[in-house]
Amino acid sequence: MAKISTSFSTASIEMWVVGLTGGIGCGKSSACAAFAQLGVPIIDTDQIAHSLSATGSPLLEDIRRHFGDAAIDHSGALNRPWMRELIFSNTSDKEKLENIFHPAILAELTVQLRHYAHSASYCILAVPLLFESPQFLTLVNYSLVIDCNEARQIERVKQRSGLSEAQINKIMKHQLPRQLRNQQADKVISNNGELHELHEKVSLLHDFFLLKSQLMN
Repeated sequence: MAKISTSFSTASIEMWVVGLTGGIGCGKSSACAAFAQLGVPIIDTDQIAHSLSATGSPLLEDIRRHFGDAAIDHSGALNRPWMRELIFSNTSDKEKLENIFHPAILAELTVQLRHYAHSASYCILAVPLLFESPQFLTLVNYSLVIDCNEARQIERVKQRSGLSEAQINKIMKHQLPRQLRNQQADKVISNNGELHELHEKVSLLHDFFLLKSQLMN
């Protein structure tokens, strides 16, 4: 993939970016935490989206105008369970939501990339739907998928979220099929084992990414 070259008001700053993705429950957050322990900056689009959907976010008025009062919960934040059900049953509503959030997420990405380009060899850009999102995919030099079998996915999501198996399966059906996601990746990490095994794999990749970033600069 092409090397990112992000233009700012003063100069063009280049940074090697690893796009990290995977299906729900595959261990993206655990992998990000392992990279973070090695000092690698993490830009997480889910975290950015959460901050943009919190109480007080200016985007919420756009959400209310497009989706009605039910889209906002009693605290004034995005009603995430309600919105999840809506966009999983209506493709046009999903596109409306993305058209509101994606430009704001990309703007915040630009700020964070500018910050880290001065202090890091490379960064991790975590995007749950990386291969389904061309505007994010074009920002990465190398794609990394965290993968596990579907039974393990369902087990993990049940433990952490309390969602039913039917709800989890609905989410999985709206993500890229596992085989296709893995085929598109530059590298796939299997995460069916223990946490220490994932950390060992991340450590080896970290050395590889450092070398790649040095060769690209």
